[in-house]
Amino acid sequence: MKYLFTYCFLCVLFVTLNTHFVQAQATNVSDLKPLVRKGKEVVCPFGKADGKHHHIPPPAEFLKRYGSRTQAKKSNIKVTYNGFTPQAQAAFQFAVEIWETVLASPDTIRVVANWRTLDPGVLGSAGATTYRANFKNAPLRNVWYPIALAERIAGESLNGNSPDISANFSSSINWYFGTDGNPPSDEFDLVSIVLHELGHGLGFVALRNYDENQGTYTYGSGGFPDIYNYRMVDGSGNFLRDTTVYTNGSTQLGTAVTNSNLFFNGPTTNTAASSTVGSKLHAPGTFEPGSSIAHLDNIYDNTPNGLMTPSAGPGEAVHDPGPVATAMLNDMGWRTTRLTVLDTIKSTETPAANYPVKFAINSDTTYQASAVKFYYSLDSMKTKIELTPTGTGTANEFSVTIPSVTDGSTVAYYAEVIDDAGRVIQSPSQATDFKVFFFFFVGVDNVAPTLTHAPITDLISSADTAAFSAESTDIFGLSSIQVEYSINGVAQTPIDMIVGTGFDVNRYTGVMRFTAGQLNNGDSITYRIVAKDNSNAKNTTILPATGTYKIDIKGSKAAQAKYQTDFNDVTTASDDFVGNNFSIRLESGFNDGAIHSDHPYLDGSGTGDESNYTYQLRIPIVVAANRDDAWMRFDEIVLVEPGEPGSLFGSADFYDYFVAEGSTDDGKTWVRLGNGYDATDDTDWNTLYNSTLSGNVSTGTGTPSLFKPRFYNLRDIFNSGTTVVLRFRLFADQAANGWGVAIDNLNIQDGVVGIEEFIEVNNTNIKMFPNPSNGQFNIQATFKKQVGTLPVSITNLNGQKVYSTTFDNVGKQFSGQIAPNQLAPGVYFVNVHLGKYQLTKRIVIKKD
Repeated sequence: MKYLFTYCFLCVLFVTLNTHFVQAQATNVSDLKPLVRKGKEVVCPFGKADGKHHHIPPPAEFLKRYGSRTQAKKSNIKVTYNGFTPQAQAAFQFAVEIWETVLASPDTIRVVANWRTLDPGVLGSAGATTYRANFKNAPLRNVWYPIALAERIAGESLNGNSPDISANFSSSINWYFGTDGNPPSDEFDLVSIVLHELGHGLGFVALRNYDENQGTYTYGSGGFPDIYNYRMVDGSGNFLRDTTVYTNGSTQLGTAVTNSNLFFNGPTTNTAASSTVGSKLHAPGTFEPGSSIAHLDNIYDNTPNGLMTPSAGPGEAVHDPGPVATAMLNDMGWRTTRLTVLDTIKSTETPAANYPVKFAINSDTTYQASAVKFYYSLDSMKTKIELTPTGTGTANEFSVTIPSVTDGSTVAYYAEVIDDAGRVIQSPSQATDFKVFFFFFVGVDNVAPTLTHAPITDLISSADTAAFSAESTDIFGLSSIQVEYSINGVAQTPIDMIVGTGFDVNRYTGVMRFTAGQLNNGDSITYRIVAKDNSNAKNTTILPATGTYKIDIKGSKAAQAKYQTDFNDVTTASDDFVGNNFSIRLESGFNDGAIHSDHPYLDGSGTGDESNYTYQLRIPIVVAANRDDAWMRFDEIVLVEPGEPGSLFGSADFYDYFVAEGSTDDGKTWVRLGNGYDATDDTDWNTLYNSTLSGNVSTGTGTPSLFKPRFYNLRDIFNSGTTVVLRFRLFADQAANGWGVAIDNLNIQDGVVGIEEFIEVNNTNIKMFPNPSNGQFNIQATFKKQVGTLPVSITNLNGQKVYSTTFDNVGKQFSGQIAPNQLAPGVYFVNVHLGKYQLTKRIVIKKD
């Protein structure tokens, strides 16, 4: 392809260390938690056109299927279409059906696709929503796989009905929607671009970071390579992950990826590319942030392998992934052999005469029964004993029997098969390389379970629930984990905690439930977590080891018309708030008190590795009748993990965030005062966060100079006279975090100042009319000083940006018309950006 995907920008957070290690001691695979990290989208703008027509037809297997012949699809790709026209959706679906005949998967591949306005010059973007490592049947340990590929290898869904691939395509490009491969010379073929972008989501992308200033290259995440980087070699055939040749994060690696001599190496790929080192990758002398590495080299332009090259132009139609790209995907794992131990042996205190094990093999190629092996050991694999598997009578299923062992024995075991493609598959994955095995114990158990828990310290009296989580493991398994608790010294019925599934297999959750009025200000809840294993002795671990945890119940205070504090009286201010993982304190490096989150704030640890940390004002606020009196202002520092470049609040690639919320029903439901935001909301925050990354963690520390003001008007959300409870919320997921949040100088409806820097506060403030509107409305404002540019954006209730524009040469008196196209009836937020300020107003769109 030519000139289209000239630069595909891929922005990611990376670590600076890769250690493909072998553990010193044998480990029980059940003690190892599968890993998950966020995915990244490749954002692809277009370049100049050459005006030439080039057409590669779909693969033969697709043409057979498309012609209603016997060829069946190999996978099922389900797309959720948002905003697509019928013509665009038909072209997209045509590309989807091509991939369905190329790659096989037992689990539905789910894609969410958005047809919307993108930045100027951007055609589209796509990527895996998450990456997984050390999941069930993973052939390589400590290697990241895009989620759709991980599910193909695991043979089952790993993320439920969540999307595997996210994609966005511009609604304003001059597209060709036909499926005949004959676009005019001035139109971009949508089928080709969708094929290309979905290729990135399916695995054609590397997790990597190139430092242009230092000339260094870092691959992978969390110390582990992704499967794409895992197979990259230099021109001499040296793997870039080989630490005897290259050091991750080095200039030596930086040179290797910018010398036009980089290859993807795999047995199938090498054959398809007719090369002993593999298929040549795009690695120009000047690193291109998105195009480099994640594409085939331009030597494949105008060939059947041209789809995944970095550039294309209007008039081109490539409807076949090509043999080289398909081979690369197969070497990543889309063509696989899966070895699954069906029934792992449970630890027992009663010795048995023997211990049967069954396992199954599912392969896209062939294997010989003589290549199926099984080993067990009584000394953690220092020495091992081989058993000969035999068929069970069920196709591709085998069994062995471990003979009786003496009381007190710990038995380790693993299975292995070498398929006819030469791949060595072990279960657990790479068992011998990493000394990770299945274990069971025979004999009396006197070892208590492991148990960890982050205690809750405060709870608002109006709460109707309190959620708890803990993690626990035991070689005998857990018979129960309970929360034993009392309210004001009166014992309550213990809560049974429920074990998670998949990536939460060692996490247990439970919920205390309260009736209305059961909790009052000054009450207390004492509790402890009790974990018992499945042994006869029911070995028990209790947290805390002595005594109990205590939750202080704090009720709401009398409602007020206004509230103001500078937090310098820490004791008094602390009594006005309730929550967890925040406190009012004098932090090192700060001159006075403020609200501070944990520094750094904690990764998510609840269900789905997500947590919400809240801090609620105990004093409800009665919303002022006069809008000029309804302002809420505070100074803040938000060093919170950014989402993907261009990501919108509410989307899968918008990660951790901070938000202010209000409730009119005493905390049962909450309404945002505005969209959630992260470190990208301010240039200084974003610079500090990203310039101090160490692995996935930002080590930058907040200082008073980073405080920025934020304003909300309560009348934009609530009616006058409404009593509102207000809180701050920090949402955190797994895999990355930073310093967190600080809040100072909170003022709610008490003569808010500071906004006058840009706006004359009068009876009208910023005028926006008509409201409700039929889709067009006017904005008027008077500024105290000259304003150059005035960006205005509109977001829906899900936080998605649906419109943006910028007014130039505004001056002191401003009047402008907003005319967004095709806004559906509903409620929207209009965001006016005034330098370091953002003011948000609500507007209702009604159609006549």
